[in-house]
Amino acid sequence: MRHLLRPLVNLDLILAGVCLVALLCATIFGVIMRYVVNSPLTWMEEVQMLCIIWLVFFGGSAAFRLQAHVAIEILVDAMPRWMKKAVEVIIFLVVTAVLLFIAYRGYEYVARLAGGRRVSNVLRIPYALTYAALPLGAALMLVNFWAAEIKKLIVGKTPTVRAEEEKA
Repeated sequence: MRHLLRPLVNLDLILAGVCLVALLCATIFGVIMRYVVNSPLTWMEEVQMLCIIWLVFFGGSAAFRLQAHVAIEILVDAMPRWMKKAVEVIIFLVVTAVLLFIAYRGYEYVARLAGGRRVSNVLRIPYALTYAALPLGAALMLVNFWAAEIKKLIVGKTPTVRAEEEKA
């Protein structure tokens, strides 16, 4: 049963990967059409924008789940234990507030775009579809962030730190 749920759990990573591949293929194709065939594609920018937006928000969600965001912890590591805990609580509250804000305001923005029926110039892609990645990605980031924090509380360490300690 667990192997059946793995693609669903990794949906953000899969979607980000598909967007990355599509972005790379479209960009290479666009360069060939512009500089080799001398016939630039007018729709290329719209496809690239769509891919980049979805890649950023769903890749960010996967990074929260995998705890792969960049962290510079040298200052926090030098702090006393009680101060580390205080900083972790502040970081948790700030990240949660920012992601809630992005999800909420992103939802409002997408709803406004959907109500206006605004579409892209060439491919006629609804802007609501393009920017739907904003609230969806932020909500997934929030869920993955909370899950990682709960796991950290249960296990006591981040998975990456634990793996490094087992190697040593």
